[in-house]
Amino acid sequence: MEKNNFIMVPYKMLDHPQLSGTDKLIYGLLTSLSIKTGYAFASNGKLADILNCSKSTISRTLERLEQLHLIRRDFDKRQRKIYLGVVI
Repeated sequence: MEKNNFIMVPYKMLDHPQLSGTDKLIYGLLTSLSIKTGYAFASNGKLADILNCSKSTISRTLERLEQLHLIRRDFDKRQRKIYLGVVI
């Protein structure tokens, strides 16, 4: 991710009672990463590197976001695609 990019967190996410600050930040990163293609495809390791957190934090958050129907993960032979459920 280029240093001049930014993370966008939709307002609807900011007051979501079931999400932590980290969850909201990761959702914002996924939002930013999905602008060009409509989905994010970064690995958990890459997301963890960008946010300076552990891969297990990323895994837990993605699972929580999926359980709340805020994201959808699709897997194909080449890459994982993460689609957002809340539109900006």
